[in-house]
Amino acid sequence: MLLSNALTDSVAYQEYRLLIDIYVYLDAFDRQLLRQFGLTSTQYNVLLHLDPLQGQQLVTISDLMLLARSTITRLIDQMEAAKLITRVTDPDDRRAQRVVLTQLGVELRQRVHDAHSEALTKYLSVIDPEEQDHLLTLLRKMRSGLAAGVGEGN
Repeated sequence: MLLSNALTDSVAYQEYRLLIDIYVYLDAFDRQLLRQFGLTSTQYNVLLHLDPLQGQQLVTISDLMLLARSTITRLIDQMEAAKLITRVTDPDDRRAQRVVLTQLGVELRQRVHDAHSEALTKYLSVIDPEEQDHLLTLLRKMRSGLAAGVGEGN
């Protein structure tokens, strides 16, 4: 059964579909690039959330990435086995652990970041700088609205 034209013709639905399509392309782009470094998109996001000295608690990483704690624990186990991160006792809460980057993790994160930034600049250059500024403003506004909706349980 096809969706009614009223639904698919709405501006909100068209925006939604475009954002989904863009997400799919960005995800494919990330998977292709990150595969060269032996990382998944989720692993790269963990690397981006960690400070080499301060690190983050597992709970904080889970909350930031909107992932179940069991998923984060498995992911951290894999990354620790690859020597990209290490667990340390949280100095502020001895019951908790922090995850910090190892030197290997710091170096890999920088190499991946450089390659990722270069590729993004190339692929997103279809938008001129003025349009990019406007798009950033709109995307930040949309993210804020969506984050508030998620926080409300919607």
